[in-house]
Amino acid sequence: MSQTQTIIQTLKGYPWHIAILGFIILVVTNGMTANGNTVFDRAFLETFNWSRSELRLAGTITFLGSAALIFFIGMLIDRIGVKACLLFGTLLLSVCLFSYSLVENLIHLYLIHIAFALVIATAGTNVVVILVSQYFRDKRGIAIGIALMGTSAGGMIISRLGTELLENMTWREAFRTEAILPLFLTALILFLVTNKKVMDVAPQKEAFDEKEEQSGWSFQETMRSRTYWMLVGSAFLTYFTIMALVQNLFLHGTDQGLTASEATNLFIFLTFGAMATKFAVGFFTDYFHPFLIFRILLVIMILGVIMITMVTADLLWFAILIMSLGWGGMYTLYNFMVVDLYGLKAAGKNTGVIAIFESVGAATGPFVLARIYDGTGSYQFGFWLLVGFLMLSLLISTQFRDPRRRHMRDPAVLGTS
Repeated sequence: MSQTQTIIQTLKGYPWHIAILGFIILVVTNGMTANGNTVFDRAFLETFNWSRSELRLAGTITFLGSAALIFFIGMLIDRIGVKACLLFGTLLLSVCLFSYSLVENLIHLYLIHIAFALVIATAGTNVVVILVSQYFRDKRGIAIGIALMGTSAGGMIISRLGTELLENMTWREAFRTEAILPLFLTALILFLVTNKKVMDVAPQKEAFDEKEEQSGWSFQETMRSRTYWMLVGSAFLTYFTIMALVQNLFLHGTDQGLTASEATNLFIFLTFGAMATKFAVGFFTDYFHPFLIFRILLVIMILGVIMITMVTADLLWFAILIMSLGWGGMYTLYNFMVVDLYGLKAAGKNTGVIAIFESVGAATGPFVLARIYDGTGSYQFGFWLLVGFLMLSLLISTQFRDPRRRHMRDPAVLGTS
């Protein structure tokens, strides 16, 4: 049997349609709430004469709001499952996008972004990771990698969609058109996702019995794990950095002399770099410890951000590509490591806490960078600040310890792992 045939035979029998659905969900929900619609920024600045920090504050409201909600949504998922949350989130997203077409002032904008927070909490990364994890065990890393590629693809697809719409209609009409897309997603979730136990829908080799489904650390045990809180701190710093860059990327590109279409194309390099490592990391975790992979990717990301700080417009695409190669894999690893290291027993709560800090980082990063621009007329100092944050994250990662080893030997030493 050839190597290709062996791989195909190995992958047969797994519920890959759930991983693909997770990808599609994140293309829409992440792309339309986080970074895909930043192509409308220039239109907003010209229409309303807002400052960049006033505009970025909308994103801060979204991510802080999701941080406040996501832990409670995680508790809800542990009780009722993911399907209801996903249906609610996608329907609300459609309402929010239509409301965007009616914006007249900052208050309107901020109210919509409060609702966006609920969309992220109920139909964002945290919920999708749990959805996919419930269907997979042996191929969980690959499946989560496939799903999380949607966060990167969303930036490229939705930004390109927005640019094309803006070339053919007003920005208000464009938002009304975009509001249709989440409705198709709602229908897919309705027919493809089940709230039954995994053992009732997964193939035999992937089925969890009741004991396996409840294996892992309790929420109280996880909260006493030192490594968990180091992951939390590292996640805050890296999410602060990546969202600061992504949310200001379109405006930075146009500041450097790129046209709107050329600045939009930067998201293509951001997407392909991140997608490549998000998917590849799923394979690498079968052969290397995730901590080693994490540190290597973080170094790559640091090099990319340094390049963004120093290069001219004609090389900005290359710097974005390098940075995204590091970020994409790290994004997957944060979600993978929490479930893999601490199990499914309290996955909703465990992923919920780290998601809170990720959201706070994502909320504050874009606003702080925009404020630095408003005060100095340049992103330069802000970019070097981001480099410093990533280096601190790398230092923290050197102290990671695998908690499963201590947990298996002696649960009484939880506080040291």
